[in-house]
Amino acid sequence: RESSYITAIFTKVRSNQPLDEEESIRLSLHHSANWGLIYAEWVQKELGSAGEFQVKDHVLDLAIGETSSRVWWEDTGTHVYPDKFVAYVNGKLPPN
Repeated sequence: RESSYITAIFTKVRSNQPLDEEESIRLSLHHSANWGLIYAEWVQKELGSAGEFQVKDHVLDLAIGETSSRVWWEDTGTHVYPDKFVAYVNGKLPPN
């Protein structure tokens, strides 16, 4: 998540410039790490052990607000995460 490459990659994504293969992989790994964090926080909340550290909707809002993150979610995340979490995220998604 703290990769020195990610800023340049997001700059290209936001200006609709094509990514090379390495950049595409780095972007996918970034989204995977970000969604993994959101999922881990959600699980802690579901287990009741998150205490004051509950899932912050602004973190989820950032993830689903980024077009490439939403594409990752729809193409990959919905297939790897449990149905209950998928329903939670999909319930927060704005319409396409």
